[in-house]
Amino acid sequence: MVPLDVAKSWFAESTVVLEDSSLLEAEEWFMPEEAAVVSNASLAKNCWWGVPRGDGAFGLTVTDIDSTHRMTLSTALLDEGAVETALGSVTVLNVLTLGGLNDIYDTHYFADDVWIHGSANNDQLSTRLADAALEQLRLANPTLSY
Repeated sequence: MVPLDVAKSWFAESTVVLEDSSLLEAEEWFMPEEAAVVSNASLAKNCWWGVPRGDGAFGLTVTDIDSTHRMTLSTALLDEGAVETALGSVTVLNVLTLGGLNDIYDTHYFADDVWIHGSANNDQLSTRLADAALEQLRLANPTLSY
């Protein structure tokens, strides 16, 4: 979803692709609401990049989402302290999770029936990931309103 050379420019020259999959495992998600979305998705893409033998990794997930799961997940994220903003017709939820070694920034975009989730150790990178996926969706589907 994000070319490796772009991922390297955003993170480190030694960045590699750790995962590039259309298969999402529900048990890998922290929140049950995220797992429910993943379990019910008919289309999904999951990519992770990182530095070998390093402590940094970042990921991007794009999947379809129905209105019920969108509302449930949005509510759960807001309950976890997400900050809600809008990017045109796209709902944006940003969540910071304080960690032992690294804080985790999660950027969630909800655009109609699509959920985009960027995750990284800084908010700029998680937002860049989500922006890149949204731009790819717009380019691939120019008739869509988001």
